[in-house]
Amino acid sequence: MNAANVKKKRKIKMWQIIMISLVLGIIAGLALSFLGGTEVAWIASVCDFMSFLGNIFIRLIRMVIVPFIVFSIFVAVAMMLMGKKAEKAEKAFKLGADIMYRIIDIVVYYIPVGVFGLMVNAMATYGTSILGNIFKFIVTDYASALTHTLIVYVPLLIFVAKVNPIKYLKVAFESWLVAFSTCTSMAALPVSMKNAKEKLGIPEETASFVLPFGATANMDGTGIFFGIVVVFAAQVAGVDLTIGQMASLVLQATLLSIGCAAVPQIGLVIGTTMITSMGLPLEVIGLVTGIYRIIDQIHTATNSTGDLVVAACVASTEGTLDHQAPAYADSPRQISVDRQ
Repeated sequence: MNAANVKKKRKIKMWQIIMISLVLGIIAGLALSFLGGTEVAWIASVCDFMSFLGNIFIRLIRMVIVPFIVFSIFVAVAMMLMGKKAEKAEKAFKLGADIMYRIIDIVVYYIPVGVFGLMVNAMATYGTSILGNIFKFIVTDYASALTHTLIVYVPLLIFVAKVNPIKYLKVAFESWLVAFSTCTSMAALPVSMKNAKEKLGIPEETASFVLPFGATANMDGTGIFFGIVVVFAAQVAGVDLTIGQMASLVLQATLLSIGCAAVPQIGLVIGTTMITSMGLPLEVIGLVTGIYRIIDQIHTATNSTGDLVVAACVASTEGTLDHQAPAYADSPRQISVDRQ
């Protein structure tokens, strides 16, 4: 029993395996680059093989996952149009959804191999210059999430919820930290619900509905990632996106982020779909995959914060938000509601 528990505790998580593959790929690629890069015949052969390993991952997504997603969208629309007639097929499609998630798991298991191959090839071909682009991608992603909080969540708290945003976000930071650490909104949900009712003055009936629903439907951080990864792919490919393409990007990112399935690495899968729809090179996904755990942390934390913000707004519009809750106590800058 003890040996089994120790073995379970020491099990390496998928994101850790991916990070190890990324680091090993960078080291191996840099070594090949210092030895002469792709201008050396045997190194070029190694890079071709590594590119082949990476392209298997990309082709799995292109030939299996993307068609599944497109097909699912059309089936969902058709079932909505059919109304009650489609109820008989509901169980069958639930089983189909489970099968799709299993297929995604299979693709995810191959990700470390694909990341290693793509990183070796990229580092051997371009050297250290490519690391600068990856670093800029991470900084841009984090800055965008912070900007979203400041220009969307803060005004909502001030003008709709009518609470002090600093006090509110201080309490929300606890669930933010849990989501950031675990990369799942579901893990932060118990903390969010507890703080919502005990500290933020949100009624239990509102918190019990809005927060679980938001954990699956509110994906602001993920939507931000979809936009950034497509722009990143366009820049790497040297393609200038037109205004029409950018408008389409905003619409797609918004719609695809709503109700995003709670399966590992799903952001990469949907991001690949968007890159494909824009006609951009999928090789960028191989670079992003290695750092996805790092950027997914800020996506999930932003999503969790957004759930609490929306819950406060809903409670405020219904007139049930308690502005005398502990979170707002002794706050000279508290924004109070006019009482008649």
